[in-house]
Amino acid sequence: MVGPTAIPRAVRQPDGVGAAGAAAAPDESRRQLLKAERDRFVAFAFCWADLLMELDAQGRVLFAIGAAEELTGQAAASLMGQHFARLIVPQDLPIVAEVLRSARAHRRIEVGSLRLRRSDRRGTRVALVGHAVPELMNHAFLALRLSSSALPGFQADADDPGDRADATRMFARSASEAIRELQRRDETPGFALVALEQLPELRARLDEITNERLQRTIDTCIQASAVSPETATRVADGRYGFVHRPDMSLSDVQTQLAAAVRSVDPLGIGVPVETADIDLSTQSEVSEADLAKGLMFVMNKFSENAGETFSLSRLSQNLSSFLDEAVVEVTTFKEMVQLGAFDLALQPIIRVNTAVVHHFEALCRFHRSDPSESPYRYIRFAEEIGLIHEFDLAIVRKALAWLREDRERGGDNAIAVNFSGHSIETPAFVDCLHGLLAENRWSQGRLRFELTESAKIRDLAAANTFMQSLRSLGYRVCLDDFGSGAASFEYLSHLDIDAVKVDGSALKSARRARKGPAFLSALTELCRKLNIASIAEMVDDLETLEFARACGCDFVQGYLFGRPAADVRAFQPLPNVEQITPAGR
Repeated sequence: MVGPTAIPRAVRQPDGVGAAGAAAAPDESRRQLLKAERDRFVAFAFCWADLLMELDAQGRVLFAIGAAEELTGQAAASLMGQHFARLIVPQDLPIVAEVLRSARAHRRIEVGSLRLRRSDRRGTRVALVGHAVPELMNHAFLALRLSSSALPGFQADADDPGDRADATRMFARSASEAIRELQRRDETPGFALVALEQLPELRARLDEITNERLQRTIDTCIQASAVSPETATRVADGRYGFVHRPDMSLSDVQTQLAAAVRSVDPLGIGVPVETADIDLSTQSEVSEADLAKGLMFVMNKFSENAGETFSLSRLSQNLSSFLDEAVVEVTTFKEMVQLGAFDLALQPIIRVNTAVVHHFEALCRFHRSDPSESPYRYIRFAEEIGLIHEFDLAIVRKALAWLREDRERGGDNAIAVNFSGHSIETPAFVDCLHGLLAENRWSQGRLRFELTESAKIRDLAAANTFMQSLRSLGYRVCLDDFGSGAASFEYLSHLDIDAVKVDGSALKSARRARKGPAFLSALTELCRKLNIASIAEMVDDLETLEFARACGCDFVQGYLFGRPAADVRAFQPLPNVEQITPAGR
């Protein structure tokens, strides 16, 4: 069950008091007995449920009690009066309609998987049972339980990168709390990894029902071995990690899993079960939060690398040192962000037909890295360990400082900064960013934002609301990396933006492909009709410039106009200006 739940106290009926005694009792005693009986039934219900609800005949919430805030992001009292459908993600509304139909027909209500709407993640997956009572005005009584597939790391779609990212962030919070509590009791927590590498081959031999039963058995075994279900996570199909107490026997877990898998295999073979344990006692000087982030990094590598490249049997002796390195990386990165140990390198974005600088993109260069090294590795690392929103805020602060100095020097330059899809789905980032912009209203028109595709956005409606909040304040928003991922056109159709930046690899592919020019021309024409500017990246030579110009791109960016530099005077005059203007052609 989810966390500590507000379960009403169940008061036992006094010994020797039966129906006759109750009938003779005063009204107050009768009320107390009835209340005790009610509380007892509620307590029984909470043996299964995390959240209890009563709906009227129209589907409005009349009563709610339990872990409402954990499951929906709202307090139980705030659910009162809302229609049940408003609590469900839009994709699952047909299921809600069936729930209400079942209630009106007095059928038992049973839903194996339903997603509750939350503002901070894709949706909380719950199982639901209930029924309607005709004698009580046909009200429906529902019991909702966080399903095993909804617990952190146990999403139905474990192959979805967005789901995995959400799972690891949720796991980090729970793991950090569990590690802190164990250390408070002078217990040394451990962390185990479990791999059933040949599980996909076994699944191919099983029918759907047996596969589901096997998955529940594996999940239950892993969760039961963890400090709590929330401190276990599935990082990929057949790969798990969990925080455990010092007295937990990993060999027993291995034996149980092997027997469970073998019992459903038609061939009676099963699959090998590999395990490895990481001793966390060596990390006693590290904060619980940083330790949890280090574990996230280990699990991401565990998820990404299959077979011989990440064999548990091969790496079991080195996992502790691997975690040591990961924790050092986490603490070092946090220090770099907090101290601002990076600089901005600016690259001009040029009007394609005039060779006039429109604005600059602010690129990050870390002090500890080679100046020519791409910061992409650090960006991905920040996304993996849940620090990207802090890094994005640090970039905004650095950009505001640069713009302030530029204004004091009499400049009127504008710069664009990037932010990740993970960041805009983090409430703390949204609140802090709006706070920064409120303190620096002078930056309107000078600061721009580019949304990168390094992390998939799951709630496009919420993302669009965020972007419109920026645009309403006078800040332009660009969709970066267009064409580098499958979600590009979905983003374009759901997000109201000011510009699209065509990814450099997509631009080069369009030059090579037979249909490439027609495709890019169609894209720029679509953008024009939508009143969206188009920017071509990685324009490094005159031929690429001519191609982007012929395809209708409005702006270009690339090494043809100089490499990124900290000082905008490096682009005065603009390199190759005599060749790139229309008159120079």
